[in-house]
Amino acid sequence: MDIRLQSDFVDYYDHFFDISGKVLRRFSYQGMNRAEMFTFMRSKGLHTPIFGVTRKILEFAKTTNIEPPSHLVVYTDLNKHCGEGKILVPWDEAISSLPASFASEYIPSNSESLRVLQVGNSYFWLRYKSKNDWKSNYGDVDIEVLSMHDGYFNSDIKEPLYAIDFVGGNEMLAVDFNTAPQIRGTGVENIVSARDIVRGIKEAYEMIHEERTG
Repeated sequence: MDIRLQSDFVDYYDHFFDISGKVLRRFSYQGMNRAEMFTFMRSKGLHTPIFGVTRKILEFAKTTNIEPPSHLVVYTDLNKHCGEGKILVPWDEAISSLPASFASEYIPSNSESLRVLQVGNSYFWLRYKSKNDWKSNYGDVDIEVLSMHDGYFNSDIKEPLYAIDFVGGNEMLAVDFNTAPQIRGTGVENIVSARDIVRGIKEAYEMIHEERTG
């Protein structure tokens, strides 16, 4: 199947797509917003931090008799990724100043997160660590490829390319779902050729297309 790419950024494998055919859309701000994203991840059986409108998080804490988190991650732009569109706010300040904003519980993580990167029928575990910001993927960031696994496609998430970010150490909590992750700069480009990346994406795309069309 010929597949052409439409995107608002450049990655190292782009030149192996076709100039015509079915369209793979890969845009930085595409897909679900933050509220939809957390609901989606929960629906797939992933554990997440507490999330919702700030005042609703307070109501939830009161009704369940749990200790409110010391800080909330408040989303100033529900459609942004890559560490943008969110601020870390003390609990009392979030309640008083941003009661109607969408937010999630802040999970202290020592500026570190784990990412599962699904590329076609392969997936990778990556570790992100920021040296100068509370967000693991923002600022001066070290990225380490922990492992690579071939021959697996998660049929419950019908996307040929995506990433899910986790924080929380022993209890891994999903905090981000991204269908347009940047691969260049992660170290994966030193392991998998551009041709093989596109081949894997095409195989997964074709399988998903066949399922949807019957």
